[in-house]
Amino acid sequence: METAPPEFTLFSRNPEKTLSIGPGHPPAILSCSGMPAILAEDLSQRQVAFENYKDMLRLTRTSPVINMANSGALYPAWPRPEEALHLQLWHTLVMTDLPLAGQSEGPELSLASVEMARAAAEPAP
Repeated sequence: METAPPEFTLFSRNPEKTLSIGPGHPPAILSCSGMPAILAEDLSQRQVAFENYKDMLRLTRTSPVINMANSGALYPAWPRPEEALHLQLWHTLVMTDLPLAGQSEGPELSLASVEMARAAAEPAP
C-alpha cells in the first residue's frame, strides 16, 4: 500500500466514461463476480448460458449506478473454459463502453485483459 499512488485513472473506449480512482472521486461500482449458476423463477438452479452473460452486460451498460464493466460477472458453461474467458473479455469490451475489470485467472489471461482493453480504448486510425 505504501507504493500505491493515491489516485489513478481507468480508461475506456468512451472517453466520457473515464473513471478516476482516489480521494474525492465517486467509488468504482461493478456487478457481482464469478457466479456459476442462475436461480430460475421456480427457485431451481441452472448453469449460466452465454446469453445470460450477454444479458448481464446489457444490464451493466444501462445501469445508472454501475460505472465499470466486469468481464467475470457470470461464468457460462462452455466446453473449453479458457476459450469462454476470452469470449467474455471480448463481449464485455464490445457490448459496454465502461472501464474494464478484466480476467485475472493467471498471468496469461491477465495480460490478455490488459492488451484487449488497450486495443479497445485506442482511437481508430
